[in-house]
Amino acid sequence: MKQSTKTIVISNLMAAGLLLQSQAADVLWNVDADGNWTTGTNWSTGSEPAAGDDVDIFRSADYTVTVDSAILPEIGSLNVGATSLSGFSDQSATLNIESTGSLSVSGNVLVGGGNTLNVGVVNQNGGSFIVGGVLTVGGGSTNSREGYYNLNAGTLSIKQLSLGVSGLSYFTQSGGDFSVTQDIFAAPQAKAGLVYWTIQGGSFSGRHLYLGTNGGTTSVYGRAVEFSVIGSSSTIDISGNMLVSGDVSTKDVDNFSGNSVARLKYTIDDGGVSKVNLSGTGVADVQGDLVMGVKGGAALTASTSFVLVEADTGNITNGITNNFSSALWGAASVEDQGGGRDALVIGYDGAASVGSLAIGGTESIAFTATTQGFADISSLSVGSDLYVYLAADAGTGLGISDLIQFFADNGLTVVASDLGGYDIRLEYADLAATTSYFAFDLSEFNSDATLSGLSLVAVIPEPATTSILLIGVIGGFCCLRRKRR
Repeated sequence: MKQSTKTIVISNLMAAGLLLQSQAADVLWNVDADGNWTTGTNWSTGSEPAAGDDVDIFRSADYTVTVDSAILPEIGSLNVGATSLSGFSDQSATLNIESTGSLSVSGNVLVGGGNTLNVGVVNQNGGSFIVGGVLTVGGGSTNSREGYYNLNAGTLSIKQLSLGVSGLSYFTQSGGDFSVTQDIFAAPQAKAGLVYWTIQGGSFSGRHLYLGTNGGTTSVYGRAVEFSVIGSSSTIDISGNMLVSGDVSTKDVDNFSGNSVARLKYTIDDGGVSKVNLSGTGVADVQGDLVMGVKGGAALTASTSFVLVEADTGNITNGITNNFSSALWGAASVEDQGGGRDALVIGYDGAASVGSLAIGGTESIAFTATTQGFADISSLSVGSDLYVYLAADAGTGLGISDLIQFFADNGLTVVASDLGGYDIRLEYADLAATTSYFAFDLSEFNSDATLSGLSLVAVIPEPATTSILLIGVIGGFCCLRRKRR
């Protein structure tokens, strides 16, 4: 018998320390002689912070502090661009943790909070950051507090995560290993925080995941939270429950910041999209909004359906209020993956198909101009390369060169077309399957950009390459004959 999705762990936010921490102000960033943490004269005490010190990094201007070596003392607490001290407002600060740096805090860390228009930024480019208490990004009494955490590489290990308690919170993970031993809260207080949380690389793990709620049995809607997963290169593991709250009030996709809702946003690439894995008996109750997208506007995928959330033995409840995905996508549903495993799944809508292609068969198709669609491609050779030619219209105010640049900026291999009747060539190397699906959604480039035709070319060795290979074979044969003589 599966566990009910109504069995939700209730967590006490106050006990978890999500309010603005007390400002002891033992050690303050002072003169900014060289921007380095280990330079004693940069600090108000004239020496580097010692074990147990409460550390504040803020000034009336924007300053950057760099940790590029091992900071041995475990400090007590840390505020970056956050203070409740009088006389310090409209200030910001940045903390950079480099590949050779490490920092440990026994208590809480607050990034962006306190007085009006305070901004805090942490860029972790490697190294290690350990937080024994709560990491709060975007906290304070109003939404004018902004906190940014960019995890690009390295290890981030904390007790609890709180995003957008009552401020603006931006957490972006493009790499590294991020682990939370207890719970994760995003916009947990009533109509208070605005959170943009993006995972596009690296690994993330935690216990209970609460989006737009404090984890109680009665939902407390935060102002808004967008949990975005981009591409297929991440690993996301939750050992407890996942609760995504939603408000039934009227809202729209373009007015996200004015809504009280949690939103899941998944963007596929050639490998599909990374799913949220629920281990053990963890359950998921998914409400709110769903938005699907295609990274860079085009992807060559091995399937037409994608798992968004998958449970081990627990239930998944699909209560999505609004699906703001484009016409490329069908409705999300809960499907049995076998072995008692539930999964929240979404796929391409059959009505969005623009046709079928096959190498050695129908290699070109024309169709009514559309911004979104997909085509199935068969008779491919595993390990070979493929050129996909596009008949495109960049839409109002933009040209084909702009669309080519858009593809390139998003990591696609693209050149101008060398085939008559087509404008753009996308290149795919080392194919992994005999059947693939070319999906496109150009709406993020331009709302009225369209495709109206596709053509395929299976890539064979160029004549120059063939000649080099032939010369090599002949040369090897001649050498062998000389040795035999």
